[in-house]
Amino acid sequence: MKSFLPGRKPAFTLIELCICVVIVAILSVAVVVNFGKSQLKANFDDQVIQIVHVLEQARTYSLTNFLIADTSPAEYYLLTVSSTGITLLAYNSSTSSILETVTLDSNFSITGSEEVYYFPPNGDICFDTPDCDSLATEISFTLVDSTATYSKEISLNMYGGFPEVEQ
Repeated sequence: MKSFLPGRKPAFTLIELCICVVIVAILSVAVVVNFGKSQLKANFDDQVIQIVHVLEQARTYSLTNFLIADTSPAEYYLLTVSSTGITLLAYNSSTSSILETVTLDSNFSITGSEEVYYFPPNGDICFDTPDCDSLATEISFTLVDSTATYSKEISLNMYGGFPEVEQ
C-alpha cells in the first residue's frame, strides 16, 4: 500500500490486487481438485464398510442360526462375491432367501469371484462347495476403483471367519 500524496489515504496498487486474485484462483483450483479426490476416497471407504458388514452378518447369521422367513432355520448361508457386488443367501431343504445384498457403484469392482459357505450353529466356513471339498483355507478378493487409485484386499480365513482388510 502506497500513499505518495499528502492528504490521501493509502490504497492497494493494481499489481497488488492482481497478485491477490491470482493467489485466490490457484488456491480455489487446488481445493476443487482435492475435493474430487476426497469424494472418491469417501465413496470407496463406504463400499469397503458395506462389504465388511455383509461378511460379518453372514457369520452372525450362522452363529445365531437365523430363521428363514421367521419359520425354519437355515442349513447353510451362501455368500457370493462377484465383480459387481456381494449377496448373502440362506438355504434349507425347502427354500432359499436373500438376506443381504451389496451392489457396488459403477466406479468400483471386485477382482476375484468367490463363494463362501457358513454353517450353523458354530459359524464354520468353507469355500467353493457346500461339501467343503476345497483345500483352500483362505480366500481374498480386492475392491478397486475405476481409476485404480484405491484398492483394498479383503480376506477370509476358515479358522475364525472374520474379514480382514488390508491396511
